[in-house]
Amino acid sequence: MFSMNKADKLKLCRENAGMTQEEVGNKLGVRKQTIAKYETGIITNIPIDSVEKLSILYGVSPAYIMGWEEKPSQIEVSDKELEHLMHLRSMDEKIKDEIMVRTESAAGLFPRKDAPAPKRVKS
Repeated sequence: MFSMNKADKLKLCRENAGMTQEEVGNKLGVRKQTIAKYETGIITNIPIDSVEKLSILYGVSPAYIMGWEEKPSQIEVSDKELEHLMHLRSMDEKIKDEIMVRTESAAGLFPRKDAPAPKRVKS
């Protein structure tokens, strides 16, 4: 039985997502060369925060990326999340992009150079 290694899985996930190494690097806040090193196995000890971001970006479990699962498991989606997704799909691409920038910034998952720094609220 054929088993894919972590590097091959990362490349396959990126290609299935229709993204370039540069796009993934920008989402993770690393250079595209780092993504290339992940995908060729030059870097095997991928930081856990990067594994988490990659799993979200590619829609697979961190266990799949790490090679602990052979088949990618689906991410659970609640009814509310599904409702939001349906609304999002009906929107104009420019609005979708704006929503993604705001969502990623609010979640603190993908630092963006073009996103304004979040404002601190005093409690």
